[in-house]
Amino acid sequence: MSWWNLPGSESEWTGDTPADLAAMALAPLAEVTPKPTADQLLDAIELVLRADLADRGLEWRARPRQRSTAREELVTLFGDAATKIGEAYLDEFKREPTSNELLYTLGFELRGDPTVYTSDAEKLTAILMTAR
Repeated sequence: MSWWNLPGSESEWTGDTPADLAAMALAPLAEVTPKPTADQLLDAIELVLRADLADRGLEWRARPRQRSTAREELVTLFGDAATKIGEAYLDEFKREPTSNELLYTLGFELRGDPTVYTSDAEKLTAILMTAR
């Protein structure tokens, strides 16, 4: 399995294994009805990343955007995905993924076919493209 640098970074990585783990972890989203909005997905991801950073003693720098209420099942799903992806980084690099690595890996899967995951795919794609 291959690994590659995140765009614009020489020290942050993603790869086939974390991307595959993200796809498997996010697969249940295909069955969620109603489909979550882009904001609901992003709110869930943000809560997971905030908790991860807090566990490491780091602070979250919020980007300006309209927020909604995160659906608990989405927070759980993204939290489980983050745990699985983290295991790949521990195996390969003996460290947890950075928040950028985690966000990029989740975004890599979400960008693939956003209509599977959200009711407003265009908005999600636009937000994810600017988050690179």
